[in-house]
This record gives sequence, C-alpha cells and structure tokens, in this order.
Amino acid sequence: MEELIDPTERRILGVLIEKQMTVPDTYPMTLNGITVGASQKNNRDPYRAFHEWEIEGALRSLIERGLVSYSDHHMGGRTRRYAHRLDEKLGIEKEALAVLAELLLRGPQQPGELRTRADRMTAIPTQEQLGAILDKMAAMSPPLVVKHIRRSGERAERWSQTLATDDAHLGITATSLPAFNPTPNPLASIPRDANPQAVPPAEGSVTIQAAPPPASNVAALEARVAALEAEVAALKARLDATSASASAVDPYLTKSEG
Repeated sequence: MEELIDPTERRILGVLIEKQMTVPDTYPMTLNGITVGASQKNNRDPYRAFHEWEIEGALRSLIERGLVSYSDHHMGGRTRRYAHRLDEKLGIEKEALAVLAELLLRGPQQPGELRTRADRMTAIPTQEQLGAILDKMAAMSPPLVVKHIRRSGERAERWSQTLATDDAHLGITATSLPAFNPTPNPLASIPRDANPQAVPPAEGSVTIQAAPPPASNVAALEARVAALEAEVAALKARLDATSASASAVDPYLTKSEG
C-alpha cells in the first residue's frame, strides 16, 4: 500500500483478522464489537480504550481505501457489519495473515514470541515454518515485513510490519514522553568563569545534585529509538522496491548517462 495507515486503523485491521480466525461466529463484526475488541487489555500493545466515534471514522477511511468492506444485511440482520479485505488486497495466505495481525496488534516481535502468538489463530507448528512465512512476506514488492538488526541484550532479531509506523503504534510523540524535571542545581546561576572558591557554601548547607532520569524516561526513549529504526527500515524497503520496479519498466534508468 502506498499510504501508511494510522494507529486506529492499524488496531481495527488487527482486530478484524484476529476475530475472523478466533471467533468466526462473530465475523463480520459490528461497530460495537470492533470497539470492544480494539479496547481489550489482553493481546494488545499498547493497551488503549477507544471510543465508537474514533472507530467509526477510521472505518470510513479504510472503506474508502478498499481495505474494509461492509454489509447492512448480513445473514438477515439489520446492523451494519464490517470485514477486512487484506487477504485479497495483499494476496497472502491464512498463516501470513495471522502473523500480520499479531504485528499490527503488538508491534515488533522476536520470532519465538511471534510464532506462539500467531499460533492461536492458525497452526504454525515450527520456527522453520514461521521463518519461511516471514521470508516470503519480506520478499513481496513492496515488503510486508522487515527484519531489524539484533540489539544488545536481545536473543534474536525482531520483525515488524510495514503497513503502519511502529512509532505511531507505540504512541510515542514529543508531547507524550514523560516529563523530566530534575532537581534544580543551585550552582546553575553562578557564571561559568566564576571562581568556585569565591562562593563558599552557606553554613549547614548540603550539596544538591540533579536527579537522574527516571527509568520510565529511559524505557520510553529506547522504545522511540526502536520505533524510528523500524520506520527507517520500512521506508528503505519501500524505496528499494520502487527502484526495482522502475528499473524493470525502463532498464536504461539504471545506467549512467552517456
């Protein structure tokens, strides 16, 4: 897809795939069912409570882009129901769809945890089978998933989807990062060229140092770095795929002039 989906659209598509495979009797889904599914606490990262008006607006956008369809008379009912069209839009099989759903619902994951979680939707018996599924998805044009370099302390590389930015999925923005307000340093007002010996501490005073950043700040910043890495990798993969497609149409584009 040329245009990335937003966090609400991302959650909706993940929910529609998940419920189609785990509770098919409720699929296609009603607006209320999607809202409840998007807001549930288990199998979601990050957890967030959605309003129906948010879900309804995102559904309109997905319908306009051909990613979701609806019916007002499903099995004789009068309540509008919604279904995703990712399988036909992307041309992927059930196993790949389950993997995609988990990446949409939880963000970047290592192969071990990804197979365990996707297996609740459809059987993926071995890590080798999961690896083959991921490789096939990564070889699509444009790639549907990307693999990230293993970071220090991690046991395996992580994979992420390319339909939406993981930065948006994590909900990390400049305004959402935890505020960091260190303890004021009383020496900050002293000119830099002042002689420290000329400013003796007051009797009975104690030395005050700025507090270190809270652990939540560090975790948030690490998550933001990981999200940005995922976004760069996804954009690079899309750029490579576009260049390859252009070269296939006109091989002279890859040659230097003259």
